[in-house]
Amino acid sequence: MAVITYPRRRQAAAAGGLRLRTGWLLGFLMVSAVVLGLASLTLTTLVTTRGYEVQRLRAEQNRWTEQVMRVDTEISSLQSLERVEREARSRLKLTEARDRLFVSPTDLPPPARQPTPAVKGPGPDPVQLLLDQLVWIRLQVADLAAGLP
Repeated sequence: MAVITYPRRRQAAAAGGLRLRTGWLLGFLMVSAVVLGLASLTLTTLVTTRGYEVQRLRAEQNRWTEQVMRVDTEISSLQSLERVEREARSRLKLTEARDRLFVSPTDLPPPARQPTPAVKGPGPDPVQLLLDQLVWIRLQVADLAAGLP
């Protein structure tokens, strides 16, 4: 059997090429590991930061919810009929009517006709009149919803 021998130059070139490829592969794997580690660290930092921000916003939401509940309680206490009557008596010096006068509309003479004043300018804006009526209806509905007469 014949053994093929390569000159030393060929053997060194063949072995060096393999070492060179292995070195590049090892370097690429190390750089990839560092890049992936940094990416993982960056993502972990971002997630942690967002978590703290969410926690802060939830705490702020809870504070606002408590504030709304306090204001609702204050509104309820200010709207109570006992408080309104107490304020009317103490601050406004109002009292209950003692004498009641009932007027029958059939006993009254017909109202005198009022002369209509001359219009000096254009009349009221019809859009504004409509908006005023809508606001009035909304207030009436709100009163009915609140149980007011």
